[in-house]
Amino acid sequence: MHALYPSVLSGFLASCASGEEKERKLSFFDTNDGAMIAEVIDLILPKTATQSASEAGVLNFLDEVFALCLLNKQMLVIKEGLAKFKTEWLQASDKLALVKLTDAKAYSGIEEFAWFKTLKQYTLIGFFTGKEGTLKAGDYQKDPGRFIGVTKAEANTLAHSKTFLKYYF
Repeated sequence: MHALYPSVLSGFLASCASGEEKERKLSFFDTNDGAMIAEVIDLILPKTATQSASEAGVLNFLDEVFALCLLNKQMLVIKEGLAKFKTEWLQASDKLALVKLTDAKAYSGIEEFAWFKTLKQYTLIGFFTGKEGTLKAGDYQKDPGRFIGVTKAEANTLAHSKTFLKYYF
């Protein structure tokens, strides 16, 4: 199912360093959907002290993972979910409220919104495994000569703990 995922992830990480991810043509999403997805992922991970998800190249990561790593059935679920969501998106006056509602439905187990759960999880994976998320959002410590085997986790401990990649609005 995800046999190509490691190569997609390593390609994404390499492109983060080179800056080429911003110039890539989309293959899973069409141009209009790509613009909408960029706005959605920026609501999931907005610009703060770090770049937003779209600025960090996460749209290209999603596009490549969805095109190369998902089964046809999974691709269809995402495409159908996006088609329904797009109608609501175009009519919504409060886009953040729509994303919050969709998120709540996805995580409450409503099958019709399973596509959003996948989108959100891969958005978080793409951001936090990319350069921006690793170096600026995490507790990155550039010290290759030192090994930290056990670190006491406190309320503000960032990257030295387990994550289940659940981001709450």
